[in-house]
Amino acid sequence: MEKKEAQGVRIHTEEAKKELIEQNKEHPYTTLQKPIYGEHEKAEHDREIFEEMDLAIEEAKEEHTEKAVEAVERASVHLEEKEKSR
Repeated sequence: MEKKEAQGVRIHTEEAKKELIEQNKEHPYTTLQKPIYGEHEKAEHDREIFEEMDLAIEEAKEEHTEKAVEAVERASVHLEEKEKSR
């Protein structure tokens, strides 16, 4: 069961990542070469979202379902924060 759950987490996370990339093509958030914390909140959250999604995918590939789900949850928090930020 663990392998099937991990595969599901991986597939859904990869699909969500593709959707986010498409959304960012419509509304891109760029980062400065020397980012100032808080200066580009949406871009900072995007970076965190993608890092957590990549981690979730890697953990799922290794069949670490619990760790993958935790990374997805952290990505979700960053996504919510991104929507609230300026």
